[in-house]
Amino acid sequence: MRAFNEISHYDFENGRHGDIVREIQSKGKDYILKVDEQEFIEYLYQKYLLEPLEVYEESEFFESPRISKESINNEVYGRSSYEVDAYTFTIKYKYSGSEELFRVHSNPWTMTPYDINVESRNQIVSFSFTIYKQDPEEFKRTKSQCYSSAFTNIGNINKNVSDFNRNLKDAIIRGFQREKEKYLKENDFFAAINIKVNPDTKSVFTAPTITKKIIPQPTVSKSKEFSSEPMMGSEMYNDVLRVIYDSGKNMEKKPALYIGKDEEGLRDQF
Repeated sequence: MRAFNEISHYDFENGRHGDIVREIQSKGKDYILKVDEQEFIEYLYQKYLLEPLEVYEESEFFESPRISKESINNEVYGRSSYEVDAYTFTIKYKYSGSEELFRVHSNPWTMTPYDINVESRNQIVSFSFTIYKQDPEEFKRTKSQCYSSAFTNIGNINKNVSDFNRNLKDAIIRGFQREKEKYLKENDFFAAINIKVNPDTKSVFTAPTITKKIIPQPTVSKSKEFSSEPMMGSEMYNDVLRVIYDSGKNMEKKPALYIGKDEEGLRDQF
């Protein structure tokens, strides 16, 4: 890859924020309304947090060069060419941090692009160069120049990382709240028009299609009670109990809701 020169910092950040929004949306209504909000936000924060890059120069290692023949033009004698030995070295270093940052065009950016190779499995980054004579000083000089060209922008990208991480949690909270608010408004709408929402699924209850047929008149059991006053159906009653029970279980996770409250105070909460 071309070091720090394959995707703009703007596009990279937008893509990462888009991934966060898509992951939140993929969870669906049931999950978003029931999940512990703080735990889910912290999970997303840790998942999408960027780790600054660091290349450990002291870990440098390389093997014997690849030797090949290359033609060199002779500028002195009428541009005739001749063959020389070419020594191609690959210099490797250990690194830490988010490897995708090696591709990102930082802001600001120093124009010193250089081809590098990243081995994510072993966390090794490397570059190659060629010299044409057995000269230790030329080897050291060329290696130093290539190292500088390849990694000059690490400081710049790490500043961008710091800015991204500082605003990351707020961006996740906004994305989560937008999705949650959408579902809460949907539930309010369904309640207002008297549509029953299935609490165990992401769908809405629909009445089954009835095939017309002769239905025998039901008989009334002698033990069935009758009341002239409106009564709550058993399904609704059980639903109320479930909501109260779930509320109590959720209160256990947040001591501020019950510490210091007597029985009357707890009833007020419910």
